[in-house]
Amino acid sequence: MAILCLALVVRALLGPASMVLSIHDRPWSSLPAVALGMATLVVGNWLLVPSLHLTGAALAALIAITVWSVGLWLIALRLAKIDVSILQWLRSRRAAVPAE
Repeated sequence: MAILCLALVVRALLGPASMVLSIHDRPWSSLPAVALGMATLVVGNWLLVPSLHLTGAALAALIAITVWSVGLWLIALRLAKIDVSILQWLRSRRAAVPAE
């Protein structure tokens, strides 16, 4: 369960890319990232479940969700020109702090 909770952290760090794509009238552009995530999940399950059982399935899901989220983030960055990750928020916070 803890491994699957890490997937939620990954999704939160990489932001709401699919909503941004929908707002920019490009909801269909998230399909390659979804397909890549699904393919990663199938391969991960094929490789990890026989040896690690439930832990392998959880790791495969974590890896697939990470690949999917990074793919969505890259697509949103390229098409909508918006960085939806937490990195953008951290950059803006750092820029707002006056230099001493």
